[in-house]
Amino acid sequence: MQKHHKTRALPNSAHALPEPARFKPASWLAAAVGLLLANAPALAQTPLPADVKPSCVVPAKEFNAWFAGGAPTLNGLVKPADSLHFTPQNHCDFYKWSAQMLLWLTSPSAAAAGKDHGIVMDTPLFYDVGNIDSQGQRSLKKISADSLRRFGPTITQFGPEGKPVIMDDKGVLRTLILLEANPAGKPLIRDKAGVKTEIAGLEIAKDGKPAFLNAAKQKINAQTDAGGLPQLFDKAGNAVTLAKNSITIKGKPVLLDKNGNVVQTETGQADGSVLISQSGKIVYYALTVNDVYAYFMTGAKNLAFTPAPTQFPTSGAALAQIIDYGKQHAGGTFPDANALTMELKTSWVEVEGLPDPNQYITITAQIPTYDASSPTKWTPTGDKTAKLALVGVHVVGSAAGHPEMLWSSFEHVHNSPNAGYAYLNTKDAKVNVAQNTRGKWLFSASDAQSGFNINTARIDQDHVTILQDNNLPIGPYNVLREFAWGTNSASAAALSDNTDVISVNSSVLSQLAAGDIRKNYLQIGNIWTNNGVPPKQSGDFKGSVLLANSTMETTFQKQPNSCFTCHTGKDMLGTPTGGGLSHIWGTLLPLNK
Repeated sequence: MQKHHKTRALPNSAHALPEPARFKPASWLAAAVGLLLANAPALAQTPLPADVKPSCVVPAKEFNAWFAGGAPTLNGLVKPADSLHFTPQNHCDFYKWSAQMLLWLTSPSAAAAGKDHGIVMDTPLFYDVGNIDSQGQRSLKKISADSLRRFGPTITQFGPEGKPVIMDDKGVLRTLILLEANPAGKPLIRDKAGVKTEIAGLEIAKDGKPAFLNAAKQKINAQTDAGGLPQLFDKAGNAVTLAKNSITIKGKPVLLDKNGNVVQTETGQADGSVLISQSGKIVYYALTVNDVYAYFMTGAKNLAFTPAPTQFPTSGAALAQIIDYGKQHAGGTFPDANALTMELKTSWVEVEGLPDPNQYITITAQIPTYDASSPTKWTPTGDKTAKLALVGVHVVGSAAGHPEMLWSSFEHVHNSPNAGYAYLNTKDAKVNVAQNTRGKWLFSASDAQSGFNINTARIDQDHVTILQDNNLPIGPYNVLREFAWGTNSASAAALSDNTDVISVNSSVLSQLAAGDIRKNYLQIGNIWTNNGVPPKQSGDFKGSVLLANSTMETTFQKQPNSCFTCHTGKDMLGTPTGGGLSHIWGTLLPLNK
């Protein structure tokens, strides 16, 4: 196992590290393109109200202590928040935890020297989580300077059962079932005689009931269940209850209520959505965990801990077992162990075409390429190495008293316009901010007034081919951040949380050194549960109770949904099939010894 970089061991590292490297054109043509981009109109950006009530402020002394050198420096190294000794006194402490973690994760690191901006979360302290294989399992791969990371064009949104989900028109998520199929992958239904027939279409009768059609467009005399609804079976041969689940017919989701009536589904909510910027660039994603998570999972699955853990670690005793186990099997150290277990989701877009590329944290990675000549199907043609810009981050981590983990999210200021919201000003008066889409955004056209968050593309079952969605040509669409700071301002509690998030952003960003690239990333919010109880769909949620990232849950932004809509249940680690709190825990394979 490679030796971990001891982040805290660098003397005055915030001062010693050079300013992050910038992209240097490799030819006169690239230089010319760079000049044109530099003169292109700047993108619009999310404004922070100047008169916000300072309800959540990081005092200068505390902020200075976040930095390894004891004071803010340009793009300087920040220490991680001490999750092991997390003692929140109010909601503000949760938002401060998030802010410090993001600054740490995006700090320059000598361990990533020469890797673009060389940030902490792109070092061997972290492991990339692989896609689910044919056996339903995932593997971890330590991030290394010796090999490129590979990012994919979608981030799967699983429901609480660890399966893909669809949203009905009320905002309720339903499990998306893959039906038994013929060798060509076409869904089947069994007629009264037990003969399996391909479903070629769906017809809705005047009474709202569905009728499945064969290739000749004739109604199939299907078997029915006890309630008189058409009986279908999934790929494993299990009966499907359509009143609770959704199926897909010819790329369209179908959902029935308990009376057998077809329920409308919210446009674009199918699992596997693909996001494309206004300049036609695909958004790529990565899912990573830190070293504490990797060895906690490995030790737990190898039955190395006593007692066997049932939740993510939050105590010194639990952390000590993880560190001891890691040393025995890796011979290394955990320089930032007090960060406890962390899961990160990040979203990236190609730097090429951005009018202001120097305002983004960048990375070089391997991404799939496509034949985009068809408006209905983009076929993969291979891979390429590309410079990518960071546009979104989910920072999730366990902390003392919170085994359900703290779920926070950040976005680049140029991403998407906000829907209307409210906050408290310095006079403690409510201020309503109207929706404003003026200006050019990375994911929304200027002055867009409608058609928000209607997806045009989705990933096929091969996890790489891109297909059209909602009968729209594959391409950009207008994205709106439905809940600007993770809440809707209907209640007094939500209003104060909006104010706290805006306030902590103003406090943190104003204290960063002039020109610090991290000034371009805003905290959208943080969600947790009261007293760390297991999150339930009707649970006691605190903070940003409608938290969603416009680059990761673009089409899932609808009340009452949040992180805990899918990451929920009594299984505090996760189920073997990828359900429960953590959707990767149950499917991960232990690290090699």
